[in-house]
Amino acid sequence: MKKVKGMRDFDSCLMSDKDFIVKKIEEVFSSFNFRKIDTPVMEYFDTLTKQGTGGDEIENQTYNFYDFSKRRIGLRYDLTVPLARYLSENSNFAIPQKLQRIGKVWRYEDTKKGRYREFSQYDVDIVGSLDMTADAQILFCAYCALKNTGLSGFTFQINNRKLTDGMLEYLGVKGDKLKTGVMRTIDKLEKLSRDELYREFEKYNIKKTKADKILDCFELKGSVNGVLKSIKEKYSFENNETASEGLVELEKLGEYLSSYGMNKVCEYNLSIVRGLDYYTGCVFETKIKGERQLGSICSGGRYDKMLGSFMNKDVPCTGISIGVDRLLDYFVSKKKEENKLMNKNAIFVASADVQYSNRAIELAAILRDKLKSKDAIIETDVTGRKLASQIKYADREKIRYVIIVGKDIDNLKKVTFKDMEKHCEKQVSADLKGIEKMIE
Repeated sequence: MKKVKGMRDFDSCLMSDKDFIVKKIEEVFSSFNFRKIDTPVMEYFDTLTKQGTGGDEIENQTYNFYDFSKRRIGLRYDLTVPLARYLSENSNFAIPQKLQRIGKVWRYEDTKKGRYREFSQYDVDIVGSLDMTADAQILFCAYCALKNTGLSGFTFQINNRKLTDGMLEYLGVKGDKLKTGVMRTIDKLEKLSRDELYREFEKYNIKKTKADKILDCFELKGSVNGVLKSIKEKYSFENNETASEGLVELEKLGEYLSSYGMNKVCEYNLSIVRGLDYYTGCVFETKIKGERQLGSICSGGRYDKMLGSFMNKDVPCTGISIGVDRLLDYFVSKKKEENKLMNKNAIFVASADVQYSNRAIELAAILRDKLKSKDAIIETDVTGRKLASQIKYADREKIRYVIIVGKDIDNLKKVTFKDMEKHCEKQVSADLKGIEKMIE
């Protein structure tokens, strides 16, 4: 018997870690006064694939079936489209609405590190505000939540879909279908080589010269002020209202992020476009330094038109989603790495033979007394095991240093000092000075 591909089980340890992450996120989201709601895991397929929601690509990734009444049903692929449906059915709400929710979602896509076909997301959204203060608060809230889980070394990568759309027009890329294809190629900019990107552009009949112009433009990334300055120096958008709007939004967002003190954890990156079609303004992804394969652990953006496809009027929205399972994978991998590290404060005093057990105990007692100010852990064998078994025990317990007491302690006043991390050993003086020299 096998579980379905792309799904996974959670044992008690994994569930404990996942619950901890969720609890730490919830603490922060609630402190910002985001109210909890929940929606069904299933929606009508027409709801999930409505124009202005996910687009063709996500439609093909949606798990769906016909129920016993021949109605086509789909498993939700995110929490945003069900939110839009929920708000349309509960439309008598005050502005702004600040909402949080957690739940499982499903997508039939290729599986790899950090990507499953069933996974949990934790979302926050602000409904009813066009102001960039809402986007800034969403980012700051996500920043605080990630920090609260214990995460460090991450940056928010930010762009604006209006700026992207306007720049493509500026570069001569016109028509919705062509723009969508080019944006999907730009989204792969940090994953593919230059030659691979050329081949992607060829699918849309874009030759190398034009592709270079597009790539040179969308490779721009760096500090908030640095990127804004570069855009203004290189490009003129006087007759391009869409790009100008996007640039102004990024400028305003940058000011608010500065007020939140987030300059050092935010970068503007023009290659970030986000795959879903419903984004209309600023978009965000979150990368952990040195974890390129893991992908974004927290993503989102502004979607001002989606509710309009469910209601008779547009209602501006912005939000962000934390990938709980991807974050869990990161912490689990870090825990495994930490478990591989030897305890440099631990010493195991082993006896080469049972006749040297007393001498090992005597030496351990001296070391325990002399090294107590360094919080050293000193251990000796208590089972009468052979030397090989004692060393195996020390390795299992992540004890970095093993001192082997044998015949040379009487003849030469020496012991064998073994560094389990560096896999080396050396004969040293059996006194404290000789041993301390070997301890890092």
